Amino acid sequence: GVVLITTKKGTGASQGLQYSASVSSSSITKKYDLLDGPAFVAGSVALGSDATAINKGGSTDWQDEILRNAISTSHNLSYGGGGPASNYRISLGYQDQQGIIKESGMQRYSVRANTGHKMFNDKLTIEAQFTFANVRDQQAPMSDNAGYEGSVLGAALSANPTQNVTDAQGKFIQPGNDQRNPVAWLAYHDDKSNLNRMLGSISATYNISDHFAYKINFGADRSASTRKAAVSRLFNINDIGGRGRAFNINLNSANTLLEHTLNYNTKIGGNNRFDALVGYSYQKYDNSNTLIRMQYFKTDDLDQMVNNPQAINFQANNDAYRVRGGASIDELQSFFGRVRYVINDKYDFSGTLRADGSSKFGENNLYGIFPAFNFGWRLSEEEFVPEVFSNLKLRAGWGRTGNQEFGSGNQYFRQRYNDDGNVEVISFGNPDLKWETTDQVNIGLDYELSGGKIYGSVDFFTKKTTDLLVRVISAQPAAQPLVWKNLDGQVNNTGVEFSIGSELVKNDNFSWNINGNFTYIKNLVTGLGSSVQTGAINGQGLSGAFAQLIANDQPLYSYYLRTFEGFTPEGLNIYKDNEAITFVGKSPLPKFTLGLTNNFNFGNLDVSIFINGMFGHYLYNNTSNALFSSGSLGNARNTTVEVVGNGESRVNSADASTRFLEKGDFLRLQNMTIGYNIPMSNKTVKGLKLYLTAQNLLTFTSYTGQDPEVDTNKAIDGVPSAGIDYLAYPRARTFTLGANVNF
Repeated sequence: GVVLITTKKGTGASQGLQYSASVSSSSITKKYDLLDGPAFVAGSVALGSDATAINKGGSTDWQDEILRNAISTSHNLSYGGGGPASNYRISLGYQDQQGIIKESGMQRYSVRANTGHKMFNDKLTIEAQFTFANVRDQQAPMSDNAGYEGSVLGAALSANPTQNVTDAQGKFIQPGNDQRNPVAWLAYHDDKSNLNRMLGSISATYNISDHFAYKINFGADRSASTRKAAVSRLFNINDIGGRGRAFNINLNSANTLLEHTLNYNTKIGGNNRFDALVGYSYQKYDNSNTLIRMQYFKTDDLDQMVNNPQAINFQANNDAYRVRGGASIDELQSFFGRVRYVINDKYDFSGTLRADGSSKFGENNLYGIFPAFNFGWRLSEEEFVPEVFSNLKLRAGWGRTGNQEFGSGNQYFRQRYNDDGNVEVISFGNPDLKWETTDQVNIGLDYELSGGKIYGSVDFFTKKTTDLLVRVISAQPAAQPLVWKNLDGQVNNTGVEFSIGSELVKNDNFSWNINGNFTYIKNLVTGLGSSVQTGAINGQGLSGAFAQLIANDQPLYSYYLRTFEGFTPEGLNIYKDNEAITFVGKSPLPKFTLGLTNNFNFGNLDVSIFINGMFGHYLYNNTSNALFSSGSLGNARNTTVEVVGNGESRVNSADASTRFLEKGDFLRLQNMTIGYNIPMSNKTVKGLKLYLTAQNLLTFTSYTGQDPEVDTNKAIDGVPSAGIDYLAYPRARTFTLGANVNF
């Protein structure tokens, strides 16, 4: 399918001005229950540590030191209008959003304009749209693939709670590389990016006759972004202290689209309709990047480090300044068509056919053919259907889609200059590389009962994905480091979706509308020749560890681990079957998802409540695996309160195992909004609505991590993972007060 997004347009003969504004307050939904100072000392001593060595005499909640109550504001102003032949609309937007981790946030400025004009007795319609956005990001030092030393959040969770932030002179206390002061890290770190993006399109539609219409559309998407990051030489960690480090990254993108379509529609007889469309589109993606790495600075000024090359001490080391860059051009050419025939508004037949050619694939398989067929039958028009059904429609369809979302240039032999100035092979080409395809069969039933009082749908579906695109790493030593291939086998998804809605109450003073949906999905990989590793597990002593395997006759991303059965009397791990690593029968993919929306209206007051949930899946708590063990506590790093007295020895190895596998089931009060339309008799102000929204208000789960709705990128060699939690940016609870005004 194709998702069409249409921006608001000016309509009617009058003009209108709208203004909206909001202010939000965000705070963390759940902090980790870490040991405080006295408990930390007692727990460490119980594991054999020297109290005088680990007790620094202070009391610091390091989570509080890096977190904040974040305030955000938003403003939007729009003006539009039009008449029978023309319309226009322009809008301006500004957003200032603080992150709940200090030194993180985002500012966004935007302008959007669109216009349309009809000419030659409405035979020709010209439409144009333009959007410009400037986004300025500030990022905290976070990582999804490093140890606790690579993330300010990891540093805060593991820092000694008896250590003060600063000494008596107000200078940051920096114990060393394995005890990074997270507050100093934020102070000595700067990471800002600036993105300018322009999107524009212009189209012309000409009605050749009452049945034929031709449309040409041209679109352009241009973006240029810079990222400047620096860590001061005052931050006392390996390779940074005394020298500093900075990066300048520039990314440029120029994407264009040219599309032609010819539409035909007519009536056949009194109640039959026939529609047809043929089209051609061409898209070009032109991307380039440069990376400059700098170190050995003569200054502590973070702005100077990223903006002034003279701040580098080139004489200190010949490795002070390095530059890399790259560029790619990808093209996509498509031919497509669609026909639809409707008989008496009862039978609906349609079919589509696409031929997509992508330069990303090998010369033997540039094009993919993607057909689809659909049939609809309005059963409620038949006499054998009970009158209780005001509408009943049967749908059935089959379709094929293609995926080309992987790195550019991987169909070719690729080389580059390495840091030593020598040529190295990146990957070998694969001329047989082809589209990853998904076939889907869907049978559905749409229903309405009692004149629309109850409505919904039931859908049964099966999806089969073949020729999966995977980056394969060669066993070393080998002439080719990696090559992209299409795997044998397929990924199968079968399931059912059910939705129901009801207008429970409707009268002059009160209305209540409820909508719910439920989905069950079963996933299985079949016909796969060899298994593929993914789900990297990071942390001290976990090099090379992984948690998931894509394998034959298993669900996608199945957990492949040792089965943990407790501790020996000496506090060492007990694993099932002599530490055998096997499939444990757990999947990170939810079997059940649900959503429930309630809308209430009391005159000028309206209330909306949305609840969602996921069930039947498991999460791997890599954060707990890496940080929260007796080994950490015994080495003067903080842990959660559950670690104390759990029977584990300080010399025990926290291996990747089912010890850190937890149920991911949750039910969340995701959104609640209360709005009030203030009655207006003012000639200037035509409408005023005030609203209060709460997001992530309540979550019910047994998961011990910060939030169960998490999915950290833990890919291995480009193969994605699912359901792994590792030092993810914390989820926030947000309250928003806003107003919409119409003039």
